[in-house]
Amino acid sequence: LRKAIASAATMRQEVDHRVKNSLQSLSAFARIQERRLQSDEAKQAVSKIMTRIDAVSTLHEYLYKTDAGSNVDLGVYLKNIVDYLAETTPSNVTMEYVSVSVEIGSQQAVSVGTLVNEFVANSFKHAFPDQREGVVRIELAHPSPDSVRVTCSDNGAGMPPDINSQSGGLGMKIAEIACMELRCELD
Repeated sequence: LRKAIASAATMRQEVDHRVKNSLQSLSAFARIQERRLQSDEAKQAVSKIMTRIDAVSTLHEYLYKTDAGSNVDLGVYLKNIVDYLAETTPSNVTMEYVSVSVEIGSQQAVSVGTLVNEFVANSFKHAFPDQREGVVRIELAHPSPDSVRVTCSDNGAGMPPDINSQSGGLGMKIAEIACMELRCELD
């Protein structure tokens, strides 16, 4: 029985490692294709796909390195995502991350990672025009046993007051879908 459990754990780690590698290859292929595209709309669409792929890849890397099973420490997982995003941070922007340790299901973690990815990418793109200096902050809190709060903020230009799901772009729609998956509110 112990051998079977150890074998299953090793196999699960191997699967997570292979999935991570496959997703990273897929992301690299998408980056190559993105460079060939002419349309800004097509480039944005491919970029959004790469964001989702990278979030899932980061999760599988975390699962494979920590042998976490189907639950993950969201604080550690988001730290991995923030570290990845920090590599692409514009020189005029600083990233801050504050977290707590809270265990959630891996599917939920992917949705949270997608939301954070989306917010940070939009902040980099829109919040700091003309090389304006600023801060993007991600904060994870666990206010009660049955809730988690992720706060994504920046001190940039701010969103236009008339933006909503109908006028918002693909990023806003992705955020709303991730929130539906999480059964949470997007404020």
